[in-house]
Amino acid sequence: MRRYMQTVSGCLDRVWAKQLAKMHQSYKAPKRYFLKERANVDACGGTVPPTGATGFYCEARKTYYVLAESKAWSSKEGLWAAHSVARMHSYYIQDLVGIMDYGDELEAKAVSRDEQMLVINRSADQTACFAGAALQSMRDTLPSWSKFMARYKRDQDLKAYAAWLDRGFSSGRPGSCNTWTAPSKSIG
Repeated sequence: MRRYMQTVSGCLDRVWAKQLAKMHQSYKAPKRYFLKERANVDACGGTVPPTGATGFYCEARKTYYVLAESKAWSSKEGLWAAHSVARMHSYYIQDLVGIMDYGDELEAKAVSRDEQMLVINRSADQTACFAGAALQSMRDTLPSWSKFMARYKRDQDLKAYAAWLDRGFSSGRPGSCNTWTAPSKSIG
C-alpha cells in the first residue's frame, strides 16, 4: 500500500503544480510519510494520525502523515487510500495558497461555537472537493467512483462532505470548490 500511496502522491504533485502554475504560483511538494503505525510527532501535537483517523496534516511541518499499514486498507480499497492521500495533500494546498490562514482568521473572529464549526466544516469540505478534483485526473486508473461514493452517501453525517467530494470529482476543477461563499446549509 505504501508504494501505491507514493505513486498517488507523485500524481498529485503533477496535478497541483499544473494548477498552481495557472495561478502564477510556484509549487513545492509537501513532505509526506506513509506510516506502518501511528507516530509521536511533538511538533504536530502528539500522535499522528490521531486515533480514528487515517491521515493528518501538520501545518507546523508542512507535512502529511497517512497510515499505510495493511490492517488499515484492504487491496479492494485503493480508492479509499487514494482519497486519504489526496485529502491530506489538499490541506497542504490550502496552507500553501493562504486559505488555511484565512480560515484561521475567520475561526478566531467567530463569536459562537456554531460559527467556529461552520468555518472548520467549510475548510474540511473544501479539502474534500480539492481531493475529488485532483482524483478526477487519475480516474482511468481508479476503481469505481460511484461505488466509492455510495459508501459516503449512506452516512447522513457525511452528506455535505460527500456532495463536495463528488462536486470536485465531477468538475475536475479546483475552482468549483469555493465552500467559503457557499450557503451554510450546503456545508457539513
